Amino acid sequence: MRPTAVTVEIDSREKKPLIFPGQVERWDGDRHRLVSVATRRVALDSGDYRLAEAKDLCVVERKGSVRELYTNLLTSDAGRQGRSLSRLSHSSRFPWLCLQAAPSGLLTVTDETPRPAQLLSRLSWCLMKYGLHLLMVPPPTSQAALRLSGELVLHLMLGYMENDEWLVKDHSHGSPTGFDAAVLRGCSRPKPPEQG
Repeated sequence: MRPTAVTVEIDSREKKPLIFPGQVERWDGDRHRLVSVATRRVALDSGDYRLAEAKDLCVVERKGSVRELYTNLLTSDAGRQGRSLSRLSHSSRFPWLCLQAAPSGLLTVTDETPRPAQLLSRLSWCLMKYGLHLLMVPPPTSQAALRLSGELVLHLMLGYMENDEWLVKDHSHGSPTGFDAAVLRGCSRPKPPEQG
């Protein structure tokens, strides 16, 4: 499906949501097209962002900082967060965790994150357990950073929507198979599996 217009659904509980462009340019080989983008605030059952036209395909859960991730995974909030990540995993074929932080922030000891190695261990365990993918985007320090992050997330969701017919679902976790990974890495589009 090559849409010319989409609606990004933003969870109504998001306090400072990502900012999505009103229009985005997409390329199909050497041809490009413009996609109009609208947004709508709704109460999502899981995650923070999804496309209304592909509700269960790619859902993105955002964490606004390493501190938020640390609180969610390594404090008394961990049980609630585990249930939330489980819902995300079951509600989407391709669930993503979007972390707004520089990678170095995951390795830095601070007052808010005194044990970064423990955080990385727990994060990698959660990614594996719940079949999540991780996208790191710039910290939300400005409107420009929120816009950049919004555009990156939008391109990610559109990529799944546009290539849905090529994606082969791994029924055990909903994560991409090797066939999908070739598509998602930007390799030339493989021929679809033969029907037989």
